[in-house]
Amino acid sequence: MFAGALQDTDGFLVEADRGTAFFDEIGTLAPAAQGKLLRALETGAFRPVGARLDRRSDFRIVAAANQSLMRSVDAGTFRADLAYRLSGCVIALPPLRARPDDIALLAEHFGSHAKARVIRFAPGALALLVAHPWPGNVRELRLFVERVALLADDPTVTMSDVQAMLTTTAYDRAFPPPRSVQESMSSSVAEGDATERIDEERQRLRHLLDTADWNTKRVCAQLGIHRSTLYRRMARLGIATHRPTPRATVAAHAPLDVTPTE
Repeated sequence: MFAGALQDTDGFLVEADRGTAFFDEIGTLAPAAQGKLLRALETGAFRPVGARLDRRSDFRIVAAANQSLMRSVDAGTFRADLAYRLSGCVIALPPLRARPDDIALLAEHFGSHAKARVIRFAPGALALLVAHPWPGNVRELRLFVERVALLADDPTVTMSDVQAMLTTTAYDRAFPPPRSVQESMSSSVAEGDATERIDEERQRLRHLLDTADWNTKRVCAQLGIHRSTLYRRMARLGIATHRPTPRATVAAHAPLDVTPTE
């Protein structure tokens, strides 16, 4: 199907005869290949890599894209006729943050197939994963689980393990955003103000948790938010989702008055 080959090969469309051909990230398909795919869809005929004669295949196509193909059409990177040809049945998959039930299932699945070792997540660790927004969707979650499998001390991943890797500080240290010196200098004052606001928010939330005896259900009722939102905010502020263990204290005694009396 693609030009430039040096030897004959059937290609996957031949193998997909009477079956399904899956195209991932079809929006990135080269313009020349788009035309050949359109011809194969409309006529069932195509020319395999390196072949001199056309072949035929009766196949169903399933394609995935990370954005609407019509946006790519408007941008001039995708053929409109091919986009219309592929629009027979369109399934819009919501982002991962809108599917909290899927996050735990996917995390457990990726953990059981991690390359470094098989890992499992404790309930508290799963709660933190569910509360995270995952802007990179399933790919980000999969890579995060791989990183946890590589760095965690124990095959059973705890809430502390996940929290350490999900907090802003840990994440920024692992993947620092590129910034110029001028940007750093101009934003230093703003960052100082933001740090103060974050500290104030952290203190207020800790006060609410202490007042509610660390009953997250009660805190959510007071704030009018869902528990996943609360866990996400706690992770962002670096607050553990369990009551901190009180440290032992030693009472300080005033020194004895040993001044002699007359």
